[in-house]
Amino acid sequence: MATIKDLITSQFLGSYWEEYKQSLEPFFGEGKFPNQKKLGLDLNWIKGANKAPVMLMPSAFDAKVVPISKQGLEITKAQMPFFKNDIHLNEKVRQDIMLLQQANSEALNTAIQRVYDDTTTLLNNASVTREVMRMQALTTGAISISSNGQSLSYDYGVPTANKKTPTIKWDVSDTADPIGDIRSWKLQLANKGIELTEMLLNSVTLAYIQKAKSVKDLAFANISNTPATMSISAVTSFLKSETGVDVYVYDKGYTTEAGVFTKFVADGTVVLMPSNELGNTWFGTTPEEADLMYGNTKADVSIVDTGVAITTWVDVDPVDVRTKASEICLPSFEGANSIIIASVKTA
Repeated sequence: MATIKDLITSQFLGSYWEEYKQSLEPFFGEGKFPNQKKLGLDLNWIKGANKAPVMLMPSAFDAKVVPISKQGLEITKAQMPFFKNDIHLNEKVRQDIMLLQQANSEALNTAIQRVYDDTTTLLNNASVTREVMRMQALTTGAISISSNGQSLSYDYGVPTANKKTPTIKWDVSDTADPIGDIRSWKLQLANKGIELTEMLLNSVTLAYIQKAKSVKDLAFANISNTPATMSISAVTSFLKSETGVDVYVYDKGYTTEAGVFTKFVADGTVVLMPSNELGNTWFGTTPEEADLMYGNTKADVSIVDTGVAITTWVDVDPVDVRTKASEICLPSFEGANSIIIASVKTA
């Protein structure tokens, strides 16, 4: 008869997670900050100025070449943070599973399934942690996390000139000019050779645009009975035609330790960005993976999602089977100079 350790292994749990996550809708930040892996804890990246191209200098024949300036390139360094949590299968649950094994009961599969589902919760939490960091970086230019007595703070140096507050906030529907603001912000970075083709906001902020009189007047210029508001599909299509940006409405969020639902994109926050990737989500080497690499572990370790370690082990007293998920990760933000972050809601 298989032991409890045979039934709950990191390999089985990892395979279960890989299949389970296929049913999950990808996070927005995964596309802008794809996963990458490196050894150790330290992370360095180069933030470029992304200026418009410059003409080559004319030169006489047989003259020495003149090197171009590398002004505007900035090397950023940080140490990646460590995250971990575990769940445990206590003695009572362990005894229940053993009894179900002896009875050869179909209920055994249900009991094991619950253990596996608990593990997917751990791994889902690890995935959400990465999205929290990516979206804080993208929507505020910095990361700030406080939990378990630890405080993490990273500033990606988004230029002050790229952080905008419109003269008339977009929730002032009678006089706001969202389309004019977007065009102005796009032009600012177009003069530096950066094309902003995507806009990220949530549905609350999109509603400001839907209700804006200036937008409706432009959209329904030849219609006598102007609707009270525009549909979501109509306003996103209209924004694309008028400003050239694809609109992404992102209403996902997460629950804090205090049980408060928090949106990844806050109400009144708008981000304009290029269509390309803006950085990477870097994974370092967790202590569990390091032990696995060098054969120094008595625990059962597997790696999923590029760099998340699943570890299972058996405690002797009290008898307990434990499962841990851990990750060392931090986004880099090479494109921090290439975005506009706007606060468009009245405080």
